[in-house]
Amino acid sequence: MSAPWIRRVLLPVLVVVVVIAVVVVVRSRSHGSAHPAKVHPGTIVSSTPISGAPAGSTGWRIVYTTTTATGEPAQSSGTVYVPTTPAPDGGRFVVAWAHPTLGMGQSCTPSQASDPSAAIPGFAQMMTNGWVVASTDYTGLGTDGVLPYLVSQGEAANVIDSVRAARSLPGVDASSTYAVWGHSQGGHASLSTPALAGAYAPELHLVGVAAAAPAAELSSLVQLQWQSQVAWIIGSEVVTTWPQFYPTVTEAQVTTAVGQQNAAAVGAACITADPAALLAQFGATLLQPFFSVDPATVPSW
Repeated sequence: MSAPWIRRVLLPVLVVVVVIAVVVVVRSRSHGSAHPAKVHPGTIVSSTPISGAPAGSTGWRIVYTTTTATGEPAQSSGTVYVPTTPAPDGGRFVVAWAHPTLGMGQSCTPSQASDPSAAIPGFAQMMTNGWVVASTDYTGLGTDGVLPYLVSQGEAANVIDSVRAARSLPGVDASSTYAVWGHSQGGHASLSTPALAGAYAPELHLVGVAAAAPAAELSSLVQLQWQSQVAWIIGSEVVTTWPQFYPTVTEAQVTTAVGQQNAAAVGAACITADPAALLAQFGATLLQPFFSVDPATVPSW
């Protein structure tokens, strides 16, 4: 077989085969990228039954999809509890519990407690009422990401999506009607929910919010507390998280040198009912000023 024959017959065939292969690959790749899988916020990623749930209730630890303060896809963990009594026609009313400031360390995650329901005020009464109780840990606490500490958009999205997640669990029979109940940071989240709820989750019906000791008027709160030891608790979490949501703010603009050195560690410490526990952990550090200036007077803040 001569070389000219090979060039005339085989080479065109090989070219056609290569072109077909390239076209198939390109079409396959373009099809995959043009139609990416979109996961709706509030979709259950995982659910695990809670062993030893309080009498009259069944509970799950869950991980569900949600969004960040900037609208990016994220995941949050949390819990869902449902009474063992039969659901009424139309489904059960839902209460979304938003937890208070607890610290940013992963060991502070409320859903990982042996009995997460113990930290939900009014839990027994809500079970007696026949209500579903959904609770978010917020993104970044128990999951990857940044905790939206006193960041309205992120907190509210996490809360609303906990309701969506509860509605998707088999056997919960949750209705579309819900209220939000929160304390401290959770009070801030609760009060932030109405502004987002209608546009973010039009399929749900928010009927009310309740907030205990909410971190609501932040400027007034900071003006009163920036020179006190309380500034270490709220301030450490704020200066650690806010620069990741608001690019114009930095820790150095408002924090003392000792504050900058210790903010991440103090922010990660779990807050208990006994302030002496933090003092024992950090000693004289917490007796020093945290803020160098009232953040409310700094334009970028």
